[in-house]
Amino acid sequence: MHKSAMLRMEWFIKNYVPNDRKVRVLDVGSYDVNGSYRGLFPLNNVEYVGLDMAEGPNVDYVPTDPYSWHELSDDSFDFIISGNAFEHIEYPWLTIKQMYQKLKNNGFACVLAPCTMVEHRYPVDCYRYFSDGFAALAKWAGFQIVNITVSGVPNMEVEEDWYQEGTNDTMMILTKNSEWVDVSLFPKLNYEKRTRSANEWAWRYYFIFNWYTMDKKAERFNSFFSKEGIKEVYLYGYGDIGKLMYNELKMNNNIRLSVIDQKGGIVDNCKIIKTGRKIHETLDACIIIAVLDTGIKEFVESIYKCIRVFFPNEVLGY
Repeated sequence: MHKSAMLRMEWFIKNYVPNDRKVRVLDVGSYDVNGSYRGLFPLNNVEYVGLDMAEGPNVDYVPTDPYSWHELSDDSFDFIISGNAFEHIEYPWLTIKQMYQKLKNNGFACVLAPCTMVEHRYPVDCYRYFSDGFAALAKWAGFQIVNITVSGVPNMEVEEDWYQEGTNDTMMILTKNSEWVDVSLFPKLNYEKRTRSANEWAWRYYFIFNWYTMDKKAERFNSFFSKEGIKEVYLYGYGDIGKLMYNELKMNNNIRLSVIDQKGGIVDNCKIIKTGRKIHETLDACIIIAVLDTGIKEFVESIYKCIRVFFPNEVLGY
């Protein structure tokens, strides 16, 4: 059980599962391979039932038919969770329909599965999920969707463990027969940081290669800043690309330079602003993205809504 999945399920439990009354919880795919969600619940108020297709640690119930859990009563669980199991289920539309039938009206379900991950058979490995795929399953089963995110986080000051290279959890929260409830009022994972694709890796290496062969970098920067009326630059990301751009930009005495990064800290007497912290969103300021990820521009613009955001190629003109 990778740590980012544990953190997201823990967030769901803290925000949705009450600790002042008894509730029943069904964990679909509960077999403890390298960790389980059981310990995240306040067990004094929870009747936890672990369901899987084979007997083993953390498994309380093995259905005779994996796609028809007739031994369990319909509408009998307040919460149903499933983490890192749906990628291993051959017919997930049948599984999610069973979850719908066993969940009480106004109950909640939370499902986690990777959108990227190396092949890992337990005993099969069938799917990777993005938000549209999860939404299709949920709508087919009859659920009302509360929230679906890919590598979503509740705020921008979470630790790096929420972002685990190679897994990138897709998480959905669902409810049943709650049309009278305004789902916009429920807690959500508000921000997404989607995974790199092969194109983004190619783009990253293309940029680094061209950086060393690019002529007149200082002039390119100055021309862009002058044209756009920019006097303050926030460099988003202090990885390989961020360090290259920072070392070039810090020699420009005509701009005020700051760095925004997940870790925060200090570099060359320049304070690194932790992602999500308040910045001066003025007309003469901009953010230059030094992290070439899928959807990163939309991600940054969702946090900093009143400042211009540019990719390096837009600034450098290549």
